[in-house]
Amino acid sequence: MKNLLLNVAIATLCCCQACSNKSDERSNLDGNTIIEFETASKRKEQWELQIGDPVTTSIGFETDKDGKCSIELPIDTVRPIFLYYPSAQFIAKTWVQPGEICNIVIDRSAAYNKQIRTNGAFAERTKANYSDEFGAFYQLTADDNFKVPLNGKEDEFVTFLIESYSAHMDTITSHVEWSPAMTELAKKTLNDKQYYRLTNPNEWLDVCASLRDFHGIISPITLSDSTISYIYNVTIGTNE
Repeated sequence: MKNLLLNVAIATLCCCQACSNKSDERSNLDGNTIIEFETASKRKEQWELQIGDPVTTSIGFETDKDGKCSIELPIDTVRPIFLYYPSAQFIAKTWVQPGEICNIVIDRSAAYNKQIRTNGAFAERTKANYSDEFGAFYQLTADDNFKVPLNGKEDEFVTFLIESYSAHMDTITSHVEWSPAMTELAKKTLNDKQYYRLTNPNEWLDVCASLRDFHGIISPITLSDSTISYIYNVTIGTNE
């Protein structure tokens, strides 16, 4: 089994021979996050560990003949991670926190909601992320790509951001049957999308224009600091 040490700050990778029975000891000594990775295929494969959303660091690693690998991450905050298998264009997402030891099992041939299993701190969030309920909610937020005005005035754009956020938040609060993890994930997803849209309107509208085969001039391309603060305070700020 190989042991990978990822230095997020300088994005370098150090490989050494791992002793799987010393994972707890390593964690106690250095406080790093340790992932015991395993694939259902149980064979040697080339994978990538991607950190961040959007991805800021991508590290290649290889599982042993049993489909296992121990990965050590000196992270200083909660990070989203993606396990990517390039040969099949397969990717699975979860989250890890500093100092935890967790097992992650990947089964590429399983049903969508069973392709990744983890016993880490974000096991319930991961399960929610692969649920039908979250898929439906995510699609609702993605539908905004086809509804936002592409070349309107700033006040039209601001109105859209506020009204769409409110509508999606109403959807969240209406689903009292959702698990706490599902509700938390939906709110986090909505807030992340809202923050991106109000701070990068040009990038978002570019994507929307491409999806809608729009070739005109998009607007607005920027928002003033005061407008950003206003939108933030009446949307994200009310649910932090």
